[in-house]
Amino acid sequence: MGYCHYWTLKEELTEKEMLQFCDVVSHIVEKTNVKICGGLGSGTPKITIEEVSFNGADDLGESHESFWLMPNNVGISKSCKTNGKPYDSVVVAVLLALRHVAGDKVIIDSDGGPDDWMDGAILYRHVRGMTLTEVSRFVELTLKNSGLPLNDWEV
Repeated sequence: MGYCHYWTLKEELTEKEMLQFCDVVSHIVEKTNVKICGGLGSGTPKITIEEVSFNGADDLGESHESFWLMPNNVGISKSCKTNGKPYDSVVVAVLLALRHVAGDKVIIDSDGGPDDWMDGAILYRHVRGMTLTEVSRFVELTLKNSGLPLNDWEV
């Protein structure tokens, strides 16, 4: 067992949603101080409207399971076991971006709580220009899968 994040798409993401998501993911990867590689822990991450996949750096001993999302994987529970390795903050920030763009189309869960999501929330906050209060509330909404409307959150 290990520290893991989970997500399930309830509906397919549109091309527009994937474009928005990819834009934010690219900014997250650019802003982080963690080396982010392709899904196998080497090369470059894949950030396209067909697929988003990445991992930590295998050469630094910081890879574990890859994050992998395809916009048409509806109803399929996906997970990414990071074991708390440095790329965990990027996974968390990307999941927040997914929730922000997809809204109620996605269910997100985690073995961790808001305190465990702090580094990823701070990274997401810097990318999105959110206040600490806004990002804290958004993390709580995301982890509770509350289904509350996200009208307060501009994409």
